[in-house]
Amino acid sequence: CQSPDIRMERTSGSRYYRTVSKSSRSRI
Repeated sequence: CQSPDIRMERTSGSRYYRTVSKSSRSRI
C-alpha cells in the first residue's frame, strides 16, 4: 500500500513520476 500523500501519476510518454507532499515531485 502507498501513503495517501504519495500518488503515482502518468506523464507524457511512459515515464512515471510520484508526487510527494504537495508539489514536490521525484523521478522514479
